[in-house]
Amino acid sequence: MVSNLSFPGTQDSEREVELYNKYLGATACANFWQSLFDDFNDLRKYLLCKNLCEILLPFRQAGLDELKLGLRFPLSADAESAAYGVSFWIQMSLELARSSSFTPIYFWNLPGPGRKAFLFLFFRPPSAKSFVQLLRPEIASDGICELDEEGRDKIILAEQVLPSLYRGLLQRPALTLKEFLQRL
Repeated sequence: MVSNLSFPGTQDSEREVELYNKYLGATACANFWQSLFDDFNDLRKYLLCKNLCEILLPFRQAGLDELKLGLRFPLSADAESAAYGVSFWIQMSLELARSSSFTPIYFWNLPGPGRKAFLFLFFRPPSAKSFVQLLRPEIASDGICELDEEGRDKIILAEQVLPSLYRGLLQRPALTLKEFLQRL
């Protein structure tokens, strides 16, 4: 499905930033993870964060423009929450990489009957091979890491090998998303 979007003006952008910040301050981590995985205690949150840390932390020194791999993040089945989730995942990635100097390239699909929603985040223009997964997210791609699925056979270890700072943040259900991002 293709949607037409009107070009936002400055006032629209300021309002959207205000709404996003309100969402971050009002959303507890328990609610966020539950919206993605149906359970706050689902181990996929550890797997996702472990994979994200393993990919992004080494690029703190080198710069994200060297990263060729695309990242696939799960989004909420609720369209409004999914839109805020897009911003959250991009902001989390920037915080982990300690980078604000790149322009992300991203795509996401909307949730629908029998269709999960995902964000696809790239730090450089994606290869043509990646576009198949953008249209059909269920098809695997060597150029995109499915953060909540990659290494699922060792999901039990994900919590243990995750650096303690990030593991601790994931274990605090009452923490707001704003507080979560501030502590990265």
